[in-house]
Amino acid sequence: MKMNSEEVARLQAADETVLRACLEAMKAAQTRDGPPDAALRMDRLTRLMVLLRDRADDFCAALDADFDGRARETSLMSDVMATFNTVKYARGRVRRWMKPERRDGV
Repeated sequence: MKMNSEEVARLQAADETVLRACLEAMKAAQTRDGPPDAALRMDRLTRLMVLLRDRADDFCAALDADFDGRARETSLMSDVMATFNTVKYARGRVRRWMKPERRDGV
């Protein structure tokens, strides 16, 4: 289905409105709740790892469609597994990264 420029502009404006509402909701939650503790961060990273593992084929199919033909193995290695390994690395270091550090006064 071909869309004219007015239809595209209307959809982009709607997407921007939805995105802005989502960002405002996240900002309000951050202001209300403060930064997440280590346990919540670990939980979120664990759930992301599960999502990447369980939906790897869906991500590969989406990348294939986006790139108009992309090998599943390429997407799996360069996008899904690379992200999984980065998340796994971060998950193993969350507590260490959150420890207070001593700083010299200026």
